[in-house]
Amino acid sequence: MHVFAGKFKHGTMVSLMISLSALSQSACNDTGATGETGANGATGATGAAGVTGATGPAGPGVTWVDVKTASVQAASNVGYLADSSSQVTITLPTNPSVGDLVEVTGPGAGGWKVAQNAAQQVYVGFSNALWSTTGPSQAWNRLAASGDGSHLAAVAPGEPIYTSTDGGATWTAQASGSLQWQSAAWSADGTCLAATAQNDQVHVSRDSGVTWTAVGPTVQNWFSVAVSPNCTHMMSNGYNSSLSNYYQFYLSADSGATWTSANTAYDTVAYSVVWPTQGQLIVTGSPTGLGVNSIWVSSDNGSTWTQYPGTGNLYFASVAASSDGTVIVASGNGDAISRDSGTTWFLNSGSNLTSVAISADGTALIGEAGGLPAVSIDGGTTWTPLNQGPEDFSNFVASSDDKFIAIGSGGPIYSLADETTVGTAGSIAGEQHQSVTLQYFGNGLFSVIDNEGYLSVQ
Repeated sequence: MHVFAGKFKHGTMVSLMISLSALSQSACNDTGATGETGANGATGATGAAGVTGATGPAGPGVTWVDVKTASVQAASNVGYLADSSSQVTITLPTNPSVGDLVEVTGPGAGGWKVAQNAAQQVYVGFSNALWSTTGPSQAWNRLAASGDGSHLAAVAPGEPIYTSTDGGATWTAQASGSLQWQSAAWSADGTCLAATAQNDQVHVSRDSGVTWTAVGPTVQNWFSVAVSPNCTHMMSNGYNSSLSNYYQFYLSADSGATWTSANTAYDTVAYSVVWPTQGQLIVTGSPTGLGVNSIWVSSDNGSTWTQYPGTGNLYFASVAASSDGTVIVASGNGDAISRDSGTTWFLNSGSNLTSVAISADGTALIGEAGGLPAVSIDGGTTWTPLNQGPEDFSNFVASSDDKFIAIGSGGPIYSLADETTVGTAGSIAGEQHQSVTLQYFGNGLFSVIDNEGYLSVQ
């Protein structure tokens, strides 16, 4: 072992110490690599629940009330059991909201009636409504209506002519005489009325049926009579066995004062006539004397005639037209409908509608097929069978307030309405075990959305 021996100079010793100190400091200043991120902490506690919101409005559900009294004021979204031996009257809610319901059923023997408040009305639909009596009973032959359906006339053999100026709501027996009346026709505005009687002349009234004048030829049997919209022209067709050509056309160009025969070499027949506009006279039959039964039109008050194209040699017993002549429907051994004033036609050989009538606007039609009335509310595109009614109907007309008027062979005059009269005069009614659900559509209108049994409509 060797021991180093010697002496350091003082400066040398200090330098060594400084170097060691610097080295130590350098080692302490070096930084290590970043460590991995630690795991997330646990989820904190759930906060307290918020305040509950306000309760929403009640839905349209219905609760039921058993009614044994004579009447009750209805509330929205309530059903009423008419549970009495006498009729129960339920008055509609006075301030309903759109979508509100009212339901009525009839467990009681007395049935029920839904009454209306001022400005309220119920839409029922023709297919849900009953025929109701609106005029007297006679052995009726024919009905006639003015252009807007406000003026109506009904004729029967051996009875006075009955007229209505309120769409069939009320009827008056006129001082027309009790002849064997066969047909009648109005001018468009309802001031001029013509009627024919067996073995008699044409009878004309220019004051809506109050006073009468006999004019023109005497004919054994009249088929038809027609009046132009402004009453300046008239046409009649009848049968005389004493003539070589039994069937004759007669025309008047002075409101019925004088008449001329439009005789031809052949019989001229008009089974049905309608005069919707001053220049549009429409006839089913053979007005030209050519023996071709079809639909014919004259634009010159019956002087000349043109066969409607597409209607062939077909027998049509009845013809009706909208007040502007746009929609025309004819019926017999099949039916023919035109929606463009006769330019084009749709023929249905299997329908066999009889005595067709049409509303003034051309949207609602009624006829009888196979002994049952049928109605169309889309201009004749589709048809819905109706309840048969109390008898077989032979003639229909359309009135001015969404009603059809009908007659049979020996009963009263009947009406069929698709909606009630506005206000407190209107109502619907049902018998025991019948029911109805009404929904409010706004603007005072309720609508039948479900029912059991046909409803009486006022």
